[in-house]
Amino acid sequence: MRTMLAVIALAMLTGCSGHVAPPEVKLGKKCMTDNDGTVVYSYVWFHKKGTELEANKETCKLIED
Repeated sequence: MRTMLAVIALAMLTGCSGHVAPPEVKLGKKCMTDNDGTVVYSYVWFHKKGTELEANKETCKLIED
């Protein structure tokens, strides 16, 4: 019985052992446009490490008018 429980526990924990890179965090007000042209802004951005963040400070000028 203990062996069976150990095998089940190991099988369930196997999915947790994959190596996933933690996201990169960018701080500061940055804006980006949505699919329908709406400007979205935030002070905290999470994005995939190794990729460039789509949001930038220049886009924020669109909402300052």
